Amino acid sequence: MSDQWPAQRPAPRPLPGPPGGYYGPPRFHEVGAGYRRRAGVLLWLAIAVAALMMVAFVASIVLLVKADADVDNAAYGYLALFLWFGIVAAIPMLLALGIPAIVMTQRVRQQERLGHHAVYRGPKFGKQ
Repeated sequence: MSDQWPAQRPAPRPLPGPPGGYYGPPRFHEVGAGYRRRAGVLLWLAIAVAALMMVAFVASIVLLVKADADVDNAAYGYLALFLWFGIVAAIPMLLALGIPAIVMTQRVRQQERLGHHAVYRGPKFGKQ
């Protein structure tokens, strides 16, 4: 074993930036009218898909009851099963529409709550 001490390393220097070691909040990005429109369209599409799924579920229950009531109506059970496959297949579409719609709608509502409203700045190209 050696009697030497380990080499002393200099203390790390602080990173450049404002005093206190933290940065301010991120800059606010305006939400435009097109963003609001897309959020509304996505939300209503998700609501429509969810409503169709609920109608299909109720119809499948009715078909199962009708198939169970009489042996000659057994085909209604297969129709109910077909509707359940449709419901399961529609779940990813509902998620793909609903999650972005919720996030976008929350951003729009947060902007309205903070008092930041989209301002029309005129056309991007041409005379203003």
